[in-house]
Amino acid sequence: MIDELTDDEAKELYAHFGRAFYHSNVLEHGVVNAIYVLDVLKKREGAETRDEWEALADKHFIGSFAKTLGRLKNELTQHRERSLTLASIITDLGKCVKERNFLAHHFWREHATHWFTRKGRESSNCSPCPGERLPWSFG
Repeated sequence: MIDELTDDEAKELYAHFGRAFYHSNVLEHGVVNAIYVLDVLKKREGAETRDEWEALADKHFIGSFAKTLGRLKNELTQHRERSLTLASIITDLGKCVKERNFLAHHFWREHATHWFTRKGRESSNCSPCPGERLPWSFG
């Protein structure tokens, strides 16, 4: 028997999912910005004009946001020897990529049937917060 989500349950589910996915986008922007600092800024000296420099920066951001988070992580990983801090987070960044991809591609499909019944929603395998296992989640 299907037991519809209450309005409050639906709001909570979508709010938690939205927050988790938003945090993954914040992480993605952070990775793009880190690559910018580690890779693109050193090319600034080669730009002869402000327009050239702005075009170089624009190319970086447009190209980076066309890439997957996994590809961005791999690109950032190439700079791990330049920073002990960066090297120390690469494993966690890989976990974040995996969890982000789970949210984007599998969460709804794998957990949709749990939301049809109260028992399913209360079960331990159906977390009310899809992002609570994510490293960047604050839930």
